Amino acid sequence: MVFASKIIWRKIDASENPLIFNQNILEIIYNELKNNKIVCYTEDFCDSIDNIKLPAIDTIKMVGIKTKELWFFDTYRFIAEKRLISFIPLITTKNSPDTIDLGSFYFPYLRKILADIKIKSNLANINTIDDLFFFNFFSARTYKIEGIKNYGNINDDLFLMEQENDIICNFY
Repeated sequence: MVFASKIIWRKIDASENPLIFNQNILEIIYNELKNNKIVCYTEDFCDSIDNIKLPAIDTIKMVGIKTKELWFFDTYRFIAEKRLISFIPLITTKNSPDTIDLGSFYFPYLRKILADIKIKSNLANINTIDDLFFFNFFSARTYKIEGIKNYGNINDDLFLMEQENDIICNFY
């Protein structure tokens, strides 16, 4: 049972994360889009973005990634976890130095693609781009937090609620 949750938006900068950005992620994502293996959405996932509206791959450069993460506290397992929901490549074009969102990708659908992109790392568990995201092994800046939603019942034991509130308030 989820006791509480919050949504955190973070920005991953290319200059601080060479393991992610030294790879050709954008080119691989573009190829998967062309082959209709993944879908690009608007930020709220309500509408898909037609491939025709996307800029040509040779005119853009990926300079960052925005992520949307759901953090929650599970009272059944008594553990706090996070799930990446959205993956938004940030690009610049040859015509403009302004940073724009390419579109939003549902992260669970990207995981298989990212798991195929191998990286060279001295760490035992980090072998692919997906591993970097799974183990949260990247530098990012939080720029937005949507408040904690409390799903607890009034009939819950007061002592248990106080313990859970302390844990939730102290996790980031």
